[in-house]
Amino acid sequence: MIHNSTEDFKRYNEMTKWSTINGVILDGKVVGERAKRPELAYNYHVDGVTYTGYSDLATPSFGGKNYRDQSSRAVVSKYEKGDSIHVFYNPQNPEQSVLKILPKWSSYLQYGLGIIFLVLAFTLLFSGLLERK
Repeated sequence: MIHNSTEDFKRYNEMTKWSTINGVILDGKVVGERAKRPELAYNYHVDGVTYTGYSDLATPSFGGKNYRDQSSRAVVSKYEKGDSIHVFYNPQNPEQSVLKILPKWSSYLQYGLGIIFLVLAFTLLFSGLLERK
């Protein structure tokens, strides 16, 4: 758990070194039946090539169905077709892009649970060793 979430954090740290450019919002909508989330479609141009990206703006996917629907609609309502938006893209692979550089909430959860399990394991191990003496 800790290893996986640490890799996620490293990947997001690398993204902070990506190039930035202005893009244009193509569409914004709420997608998903049960796990509703916002989805923004956007275009950006790098070296004369047009790329299209999709983003949920790192919106957390927890909470009840109504909460996720309302929060997704609130996110989408902030953007209109044609709006300019800041895009981070990978200079080695311009097709890779994000609108926000934030680790997923699940990465924090995995990291936290991993630490809890590690502390619990050490506690049980050392309490067992102390009882043997």
